[in-house]
Amino acid sequence: MTELFVTVHNSAEAADALTAGAQGIWLRNLPDGEAEPGVLAAIVADIGRGRLWLSTERMADAGEGRKADASVVDVGPGAATSHDLIRSLADSQGPGAIARLPVVTEPDWAILRALREAGFAGALLDTADEQRLLSVLPISALAAFVETCRSVGLTSGLAGGLEPPDVPRFLALAPDVIAFSGHWAGQPANPFEPEALATMRRLVRRNEVDFSRAASDGATDRVFVRDHVVDMRVGAYGFEEKAAQKVRFSVEADVFRPSRMPSAMEDVFSYDVITDGIRVLAARAHTALVETLAEDLAALVLTDPRVEGVTVRVEKLELGPAAVGVEIRRTRTDRLG
Repeated sequence: MTELFVTVHNSAEAADALTAGAQGIWLRNLPDGEAEPGVLAAIVADIGRGRLWLSTERMADAGEGRKADASVVDVGPGAATSHDLIRSLADSQGPGAIARLPVVTEPDWAILRALREAGFAGALLDTADEQRLLSVLPISALAAFVETCRSVGLTSGLAGGLEPPDVPRFLALAPDVIAFSGHWAGQPANPFEPEALATMRRLVRRNEVDFSRAASDGATDRVFVRDHVVDMRVGAYGFEEKAAQKVRFSVEADVFRPSRMPSAMEDVFSYDVITDGIRVLAARAHTALVETLAEDLAALVLTDPRVEGVTVRVEKLELGPAAVGVEIRRTRTDRLG
């Protein structure tokens, strides 16, 4: 289950974040006065609950009281090709360290295995100047990051500027942590906004609530993506493995009707989850069967508890005068079984 961490700069923000339902605090960029050991220890004591990350080695031991659950250390572009530097950073931080990877372009994900071998416990993708992470990296890259972290045994985290529609897209990837700065991207006037955090928490909780009883009569509405065409490598023949071809996806998701009038992002199922899923499939090196694509996309859509069932049609468009492919129907009962 994805945890919500919130970036804070003082004890008041930490208290607000935890009251609003954050599961963890990332304490970073403290003003000079609050960086003194005594003040830092007081902030940590005030937090009292929830997990705690601290951004620098200097803050790794926050006084005589509670210790940080993890320190967060920047692993810049220069470290990507130097295993010795990665190892020295891990040694300086001790066990449980989280590597923050500031991204400008898509990194070589081989760095994640190097981080794990050096002793890091997790990796966190972040951006500079509160840029939206999805404006820097495509969703397929974020999916590759989360999956690679999972395969090598690292905790995965996604940070960077966020807007409400980004959150369900991140949740579909199932990272271990989403780190929120306390305000939405594009609204930097206030460094920390409790209302934005409350919205974030409601969005994250969408994946924690059983929606099967959202409407008393079990009625559903339909969210659809039709005729979405991508270039990808799919097919059992050798020539289909070597060259991309056009594939068309049409998806209809039956979503439990909410018990109230939809008025905010947390009230609806986002069609971006479907289109993101298609982009992730298209980024694969090769898939032998269209049936595999259909099953994988259906399984992804059904991870959202609001979805009762989904119909997926996958068609190859370049093998003759007509489209060929498969259409499947899957429900939550199929998935759970």
